[in-house]
Amino acid sequence: MNVNQTGKLMKTAELEGGLLDNWVARAQGVKGVYMMYMPSTNWEHGGPIIERERISARPLSNDGVHQWGAVGETDDCERMQRGPTALIAAMRYLVAREFGEEVPC
Repeated sequence: MNVNQTGKLMKTAELEGGLLDNWVARAQGVKGVYMMYMPSTNWEHGGPIIERERISARPLSNDGVHQWGAVGETDDCERMQRGPTALIAAMRYLVAREFGEEVPC
């Protein structure tokens, strides 16, 4: 992975908000106004990606902490990405699948 000019990388599992949406846009080849594209919080944007990419999300509970896990249809749990919502977990999975476990921030 090419590192940006600052040399800093961020774990895909920690991406959220606009940064996560930006990486999803890159993975999907979306160009243009990213402020209107919010697949990690808007089901109208993220839902079709989940269907098209055949991503499965399910609730997880560990020691009383509720979160979501997401994987592709042919992946095992080792590739699972987690998040506080199904959309965030699924979009993190998509970015990790396309770009790896770390991306430039």
